[in-house]
Amino acid sequence: LFNEYFEKIRALGTLTSDQLALKKMMMLQEAKAYDLLDEALLENGEMLAKEHSSSLAFLESMSAFHHEDYEEMIAILEMEMRDNPQDPIAFNALGYSLIEIDPANAEKALPYISKANLMLPGKDFIQDSLAWAYYHLGDLDRAQKYIVQAYHQNKDPEIIAHYIVILDALGETDKAKDLYHRFNLFFGNSDAKAIIVDNIEWVNE
Repeated sequence: LFNEYFEKIRALGTLTSDQLALKKMMMLQEAKAYDLLDEALLENGEMLAKEHSSSLAFLESMSAFHHEDYEEMIAILEMEMRDNPQDPIAFNALGYSLIEIDPANAEKALPYISKANLMLPGKDFIQDSLAWAYYHLGDLDRAQKYIVQAYHQNKDPEIIAHYIVILDALGETDKAKDLYHRFNLFFGNSDAKAIIVDNIEWVNE
């Protein structure tokens, strides 16, 4: 069905070959279908290098992250930031990924995410990254400020999971439990649930 969908788009002729390949890869990354993404990168990655270098760097770095090749991930994003210092996606991706590797990296990650926010202010996924960084730094007031802004823009399961964790840390347990109940109804089988399970004791009770 996935391939049929893209064949129909290709037949419409509204997207160029590189735009179509990029759209497909982005959907594979979002679905965390990394084996298929790796195949697509091998097949079409070179085609994206000229017009879509920032997106290519993001996709390659997320593949490296998935395979736990963190040195490669960092190297890809650092090269992109040197070549394209106005790429907020690379700065945010590096900052957020550093926290995912080890929450103790939050202090190191914050300047990257903050720079991304300066270049692309108010973007939901960057505000979510800021909230998560401040949560791990123990600055719950700032964490709440940014996660609320992200949540009002996008009800992505990962943003909701972060919001639940931050609410609980703030002592707003009833509100956190109410939101967790709604999260479970719609996203209980998503990877984002692990964020809640790993950070809140009462989820496992």
